[in-house]
Amino acid sequence: FGVKVVLHEYFHCLQHGLVSGDLDPSVRYDTIDVSIEDGCGVNDLYHKKTLAAINNMPAEYKLVKKVVVFYACGKGTEYTSLDLQDIAYGFGCPGMDPLRTPVNNLNGIGEGDAEYYAQQILMPAIQAADTTNWDSSYASPYNGVTEWNNRGTDAQTACGFKNSGDDTAKDNFVIGD
Repeated sequence: FGVKVVLHEYFHCLQHGLVSGDLDPSVRYDTIDVSIEDGCGVNDLYHKKTLAAINNMPAEYKLVKKVVVFYACGKGTEYTSLDLQDIAYGFGCPGMDPLRTPVNNLNGIGEGDAEYYAQQILMPAIQAADTTNWDSSYASPYNGVTEWNNRGTDAQTACGFKNSGDDTAKDNFVIGD
């Protein structure tokens, strides 16, 4: 378990909000109302780190005013979809149009985006902004940038691309920057 997972899922919320039009990128919030639903008894340290991470995100990512983090045990059957809607938005998700949901439109690119931004952008920015919660509370703090780079190397190897130290393999494997 880690805060990176929370940031990854938060980024999906941003993606869905931007694609559906429910989120306005010109509206930013100084603080985000964060509540944690924990039916599992997750260690309070994770609650603290989750709150600190969301509060210390760069301003350009503070585009929603309320976040509910659900810690799910096992298969996540602690909550029904109606429970989730009621806790997060109020029953029936007032003010949201269910026909505008982009849930089936983001899979291929959305997952890579969420991982990239969680590991390469949000984690380093949060860690730099909040030395109290990040520098000393783990024996070996999570390093998102290193993890992202390792994933690329592992994927190249698994796909059979040679990794000779030049950019040839990268050019054949990575779309964009």
